[in-house]
Amino acid sequence: MARAINRNTIALSASAPQYVHGIIDPIKEIGALALQHNLPFHVDACFGGFMLPFTESLGHATDAWDFRVPGVTSISADMHKYGFAPKGCSVVLYRNAYYRSFQYFAYSTWPGGLFCSPSICGTRPGPNIAAAWVTLKILGRSGYEGLARQLMTTTAQMMSGINAIEGLAVLGKPQMTAFSFSSTDPKISVISIADMMELRGWKMERQTTSPPSIHCSVLPHHIGKAEELISDLTDCMRVYRADPSKVPEGTSGVYGMVAAVPDKGIFDEFLLGFFSQIFTPRAR
Repeated sequence: MARAINRNTIALSASAPQYVHGIIDPIKEIGALALQHNLPFHVDACFGGFMLPFTESLGHATDAWDFRVPGVTSISADMHKYGFAPKGCSVVLYRNAYYRSFQYFAYSTWPGGLFCSPSICGTRPGPNIAAAWVTLKILGRSGYEGLARQLMTTTAQMMSGINAIEGLAVLGKPQMTAFSFSSTDPKISVISIADMMELRGWKMERQTTSPPSIHCSVLPHHIGKAEELISDLTDCMRVYRADPSKVPEGTSGVYGMVAAVPDKGIFDEFLLGFFSQIFTPRAR
């Protein structure tokens, strides 16, 4: 990031944590870079903004990521993730009113009168905002801490169990309620393991990053399910090792192809074309 900064750089950004592996970026170091170059620094805490404060208050080790870090000028946090509110409402915070003022849009010469909007979306759905407010009031600090306690316990059980399975390992050192795991055995495709797990009722999120991995976001409905997950993963690994021919034909071929192609722009074009077809009306 330091090498990438030049005269055209307008801001720095990092994640707390990044979604894929649940790992917090080096916020302190990037904050120092921001101060050194006099640049705004945005922390994307959309995923962790309503979880990290409570895991920290419960005593879990968490790298500093918020306004306590010099250089951080804005933070985003999604209410619809670990805020447990409906989708469609998020929070953006600024270190001071100076940075916040750039969010507003004013148009005083509009023929319809004076116009000013506090956000890009001039019209926003009120019910989602009301539901988010109700969620905050109902849960409160004690409610969020209680959920964080149970979710962190479940996450630790899952990660410990996965690391104990020969051929599987959690990637990096996640600090929250999300993590990814991959295969340490080149003979075993973790994507194929995901296909097998889905036949047992688990919804698995596949990732084509290097190495290919499975992402897990631990949510309230997973509380008490750690032993079941580990048992099914262990059995899938046993079946795979005993007879790879019994592995179902699933998504492993597609994800393997995506990982092998160096120019991912090809798939970007395909995905854009796919969505274009979805939203194109059919002739009657």
